[in-house]
Amino acid sequence: MTPESDYAYTLLGNEYSLIDELERAMACFRKAIQLNPRSYKAWNGVAMVYLKQEKFQSAEFHFTKAKSIFRTNPDLICHLAVAQHKCGRSESALTLLNDALIIDSKNALCKFHKAGLLLHLERYQEALTELEELRR
Repeated sequence: MTPESDYAYTLLGNEYSLIDELERAMACFRKAIQLNPRSYKAWNGVAMVYLKQEKFQSAEFHFTKAKSIFRTNPDLICHLAVAQHKCGRSESALTLLNDALIIDSKNALCKFHKAGLLLHLERYQEALTELEELRR
């Protein structure tokens, strides 16, 4: 591996995360951020590790950092919404999901999480509408 490649460290971090080697994943993502502080993929990787560890406030912080680098990425916005929902800020999370769907109205990940959030908020008809749109 090229010792100065933030992308390589990010990829390795993703692989470690997939096999639940979370400490190794975190070390790789942090090295990637050290090499390139604007690596939104590495910030996202750190946040995903925190999400797996149920450290939702830390996940939210790191998703926010990733989103500040790549503001128009609907998947980043969706992940931030998930973290906010887990922190008990469901209405704010719903706003973020709606923002993400303005960017990409067909984004299945955003629609899925929006439907789940609407179910949590007991807004059943709206949730059903989202799920029906996913089927199409």
